[in-house]
Amino acid sequence: MRITAAVVFVAVSLGGCSDATSSEPIDVSGLWAYTEATGVASIGFSCSNSGTLVVAQQGRTLTGTYSHQGNCTVGSTVVDNSGSGLIVSGEVDGGTVRLEHGDCSYTGTISGPLANRLYGTMSCAVVVDDQQHTATGSWEALR
Repeated sequence: MRITAAVVFVAVSLGGCSDATSSEPIDVSGLWAYTEATGVASIGFSCSNSGTLVVAQQGRTLTGTYSHQGNCTVGSTVVDNSGSGLIVSGEVDGGTVRLEHGDCSYTGTISGPLANRLYGTMSCAVVVDDQQHTATGSWEALR
């Protein structure tokens, strides 16, 4: 059985901690520790990862790097999903942030008095036994 999965932290939606009419975007730069869980229930596919995200921000534009450890499972087959790489594009637009990496995208919400928690939903394109699927799930990041 062949499993290909690229599951990484790649987007956040921000709201509630800043005046949405402000011309300055919410600062999400820095080091974040995150966890995520995603899957495709109809085929018994799931992934669970944890790691770090370093976000660089210039105005509304975001880039960065990630590193995570984790596993993906289909039935009784377990595959190491650990890895690292670049977050190649991102944007803060009002209370929303979008980041992309490979075949994954994440959206979410910022919370906490110091904008120190992000949480939301995610989706990734995955290939299992030469069939493409969309894995969906949730994530949380803290700094």
